[in-house]
Amino acid sequence: MASCATREVPPEERYPANTPRSEILQMFGEPSKHVDLSARVEDKRLENVAEGVRRQTGTMPASCDIYHVLRGLFGMGMYEDYVFYTTDDLVLQTRRRFLD
Repeated sequence: MASCATREVPPEERYPANTPRSEILQMFGEPSKHVDLSARVEDKRLENVAEGVRRQTGTMPASCDIYHVLRGLFGMGMYEDYVFYTTDDLVLQTRRRFLD
């Protein structure tokens, strides 16, 4: 019996570590938002997540792109994918947030 379920691609497969930001932009286009983490960050939650990335990787992310990604077979909800980059604009780590 054939399955109708689709496999949702996890963010670490969608945006592989050490991929240049230019390639991510080429694959997925401009993000919903780009945040320079070397400047003062107004979003406390994003600041806390960036600190968690630093603790896990040993490197403080320099910037973050936020992409809105439809989820489910019929796009019945949405994720926010956070793609954190090094100072060399290479993917450091990704996080996914369930929106609805």
